Amino acid sequence: MGLRAAWIRAFGCFVLLWAAAAEPGNHRKWTPSTYPNPQKDVDLCGRNGVKSSICDPENILSVEAANMVDGLINEIAEGNSPYRKMQCAGDGVQGFRIAVALMHKMDHAKHADKAAAAQAFARALHDSWGVGDPMCQNGVLLFLAIGSREVYISTGKGAKAVVPDDQLTTVLDNIKPALKHKR
Repeated sequence: MGLRAAWIRAFGCFVLLWAAAAEPGNHRKWTPSTYPNPQKDVDLCGRNGVKSSICDPENILSVEAANMVDGLINEIAEGNSPYRKMQCAGDGVQGFRIAVALMHKMDHAKHADKAAAAQAFARALHDSWGVGDPMCQNGVLLFLAIGSREVYISTGKGAKAVVPDDQLTTVLDNIKPALKHKR
């Protein structure tokens, strides 16, 4: 399996796990400043007090599904096949560091364009959470606002060099149909 296919499979797995989740009616509209950090706000991220790379404060994923996603994130971080590690300046070789922000709705009042709001939200979380090694820039944040039907993948510069925009576009193109069906 090629690297692009592996990334599509990985992020597709995340999407499929929440696609079957029930979506009850009224949800909070999150902002980057109100959304919890899974490394600091462990009890608020829906993982039952377990430190994780996933923040799902509305419990969209079941515990089993979240555990499965965490396992996949760990496989990617370890660089286990079909994933790979990247060379880092002064730090040797590292795998990618992935975080997932999952919510029903984001507050996009500051942006008329929901896609721009999703990008700004994801970048803000990526930076405030410190996803990835600062020297390697190997962080990847998958942002999913299910009710808003928005998805964005934020990457550090090092990650972008290994998984370029055209591959991420392919991943997003595979995710968006599932979002459209989750109305």
